[in-house]
Amino acid sequence: MSSRALPRARRSLGQNFLINNGVRDKIVDALAPTRDQWVVEIGPGPGALTGALCARCAHVVAVELDRELAEALPNVVEHPERLDVRVADAARVDYAGLALEAPGPLLVVGNLPFNAAAAILRRALVRPEQVQRLVLMFQREVAQRICAAPGTKDQGLLTVVTQQRARVKRLFDVAPGSFRPAPRVSAAVVRLEPVARLGACCLRVHDALVKAAFSRRRKTLRNSLRAGAPWPWELVLGAAEEAGIPLRDRAEEIPVDRWAALARALCRARGGCGE
Repeated sequence: MSSRALPRARRSLGQNFLINNGVRDKIVDALAPTRDQWVVEIGPGPGALTGALCARCAHVVAVELDRELAEALPNVVEHPERLDVRVADAARVDYAGLALEAPGPLLVVGNLPFNAAAAILRRALVRPEQVQRLVLMFQREVAQRICAAPGTKDQGLLTVVTQQRARVKRLFDVAPGSFRPAPRVSAAVVRLEPVARLGACCLRVHDALVKAAFSRRRKTLRNSLRAGAPWPWELVLGAAEEAGIPLRDRAEEIPVDRWAALARALCRARGGCGE
């Protein structure tokens, strides 16, 4: 599709339409759909990815908030019979319902708007058995945070809650000229493979701990968790000792597996599953 044929992008929805076919093909190859799989495409826009997906898999559920774009989408793909367009907010996709309809775990792909990326990603990672793989495009700084290593300035709340739910790999950067209109910043594509490292009970404990720690990230864990964790300090202190967490460190210095160990220990101390 040429840039002249593109509809007007709506700034309120964070729309930047992909026009680079080379990038499109790399994204589809990274997703690696098989002929019998269902793909959920987030924000298909005018359909740069949609046609390529319909050519390679059994069923594409395209979730588009812009009704005008959604209505036009079946007219721009060669296999509209494989396309199911849903006018909806991508942060509210019913992955559980779709997984029941599909013959196996879902694949998820899309270019996520900055203002909704975290909510959309969190929704897709609720149940690892429902989604096999995600290949998502983010603004580059968001991708850096998602894939950050411990001890770096980019590691934060988004890093830990995401990496606790998925194996992540930053694949490649995408220049602004690959879009119309061209955004002011570069993008990056990330592959995520959901995993079940913690049970539901421990995951809730984990998220509360991480949120408390990173809300006061300049303080040591002793100070941030003592001030912000919603449990008696004696319980948190005992769990940290059991998990081998150095409370003199700051939140960004703690690896993801140590956060999991702390969550399990605290979950057990509270009488939970500890899984």
